[in-house]
Amino acid sequence: EGAGEKVVVPYLRRQGVRSLDALVITHPHEDHAGGIQAVTGTFPVKMVLIPPLGNTGEAEKKSPEQANTIPEEGDLSGAYRPPADKLSPAYSLLLAQMAGRGIPVRITGMGDRLHLDPALVIDVLGPPRPLLTGTRSDFNNASVVLRIRYGTEVFLLTGDMELEAQQALLDSTADLNCTVLKMPHHGSRYLLPSFLEKAQPDVAVVSVGRHNNFGQPAPETLDRLSRMPVKVYRTDLDGAVIITTDGQKLWVNTGRRRQAA
Repeated sequence: EGAGEKVVVPYLRRQGVRSLDALVITHPHEDHAGGIQAVTGTFPVKMVLIPPLGNTGEAEKKSPEQANTIPEEGDLSGAYRPPADKLSPAYSLLLAQMAGRGIPVRITGMGDRLHLDPALVIDVLGPPRPLLTGTRSDFNNASVVLRIRYGTEVFLLTGDMELEAQQALLDSTADLNCTVLKMPHHGSRYLLPSFLEKAQPDVAVVSVGRHNNFGQPAPETLDRLSRMPVKVYRTDLDGAVIITTDGQKLWVNTGRRRQAA
């Protein structure tokens, strides 16, 4: 929660953000959902997208207006839900609070398309249907994955998906080729080389905390990237990574200038 109040909210305000058309909670882990309450308490939010994990309550109800945003066939109400005790009380409370305040909370998954602007094509590539179970981390593999296309530029946002979810995408008919790849799971070692080869990004962004306890990004992942024609940015070294596009070109700015090793 502290990161949401002290970092995310002030940053969004500095960027001139006054409301959010859509807010994505990729999965229930604290490092992805912990700051959401501060954000939803500060900015009007038109819709929150979540994977089908836990008791979503109002999230399963669709109005005709919402059905235009996520198609009816995107209903995951019958999908796997782990026992409630596997979800943190804070996450369950967050969902209940958002529903109680009238924020539309929608479950989503592979095959859905989000309609926010005619110029944007936003396809939901994950989580798979049905959800993967019995993996090293079912929650990570249930991450909401988005492919956003504007003009000729494509952003692939992968959450914390691990090997099994990456393989599910490779086995699907989804187009994984992208200009910008948000690296899966903070650049961890749980990465399929074939996934990187299929994505073929020009820019890779590793979202990772400085001095984290997990050894991320993994040396083997950085080594794979070093052997590809890709520009790598890391939030632990570069600070915030801000990517701007007009649909034909990219501009990348960073919050700090990386110091030489």
